[in-house]
Amino acid sequence: MNGIINFNKPVGITSCRAINHVKKAFHSKKAGHTGTLDPNANGVLPICIGKATQIVQFAIHLPKTYCGKMRLGIRTDSQDADGKIISESSCEKIHLELLKNIFQKYTGSIEQIPPMFSAVRVNGRRLYTLARKGISIARNPKKVHIYYLKLLDYEDDLVTFETKTSAGTYVRTLCDDIGNELGCGAYLAELTRTRVGGLKIEDSITIEDINRSTIGNGLKDTIYSIDRALSFFPSVKIKKEREKFVLLERKITRESIEDINGESDTGEYFRIHNFSGKLLGIASSLLNTTPLSSCHKQEVCFKFKKLLV
Repeated sequence: MNGIINFNKPVGITSCRAINHVKKAFHSKKAGHTGTLDPNANGVLPICIGKATQIVQFAIHLPKTYCGKMRLGIRTDSQDADGKIISESSCEKIHLELLKNIFQKYTGSIEQIPPMFSAVRVNGRRLYTLARKGISIARNPKKVHIYYLKLLDYEDDLVTFETKTSAGTYVRTLCDDIGNELGCGAYLAELTRTRVGGLKIEDSITIEDINRSTIGNGLKDTIYSIDRALSFFPSVKIKKEREKFVLLERKITRESIEDINGESDTGEYFRIHNFSGKLLGIASSLLNTTPLSSCHKQEVCFKFKKLLV
């Protein structure tokens, strides 16, 4: 069985444990998620099973949307509610207008330093293994993109917000950075991932759904095809007479393209379809900011990867 499961991970389990639940329910030997969701967070965790595991490397680049709550006045070593308190400050001078201005500052392209309690590798070691021993090391900042950061509510030092981020963004680090900017500290109190690419939480399945269903009774209908799960990426249709060339050469030139449909926030990956609409694979753009219309016929536009579907 091949496809993507739009799984709603509950609070209290790891992403790896969520994979085990799905593997068992769908009788799949191979499975992989498209971006870790912390144990104390819940929400959309797309899990690829069977041959769909080959798209994990692309699906991890899908943007993600979250709804969360940030507690002001306290900093923790893990930047969330599970960590040890490292400082406390008064928030009585924090007002709504100040929060809105800070939120605006943290919208767009920003730099983040990965938290010590994370799965990032430095010199071959996971940061969280060092953090659990009380060791902190220098980390290089990385660029991430915050598409929007909306202030939904502020009451009793608790800020409710919604944000859409690029892949690799740590929302708890975002909260910690904002707390530092405010001068009172903050940590991520609650987090729900509501969307990954085109997969929405309202269409997801829970552990309870899995426990009361079987492959022959409801579960099979919850499997997304690779094409549907990656529908966030634009589609490139290949000319009928150029399909064999694309499959053989693993590249797509301007003269091979019949049409391009859709737009993406990432602008990096594209689904490749043949003339009849069958998904052939995924391609990465080589154009950068160059418009496709200005390219010469022989110019290579995309690096193509065939999918074994």
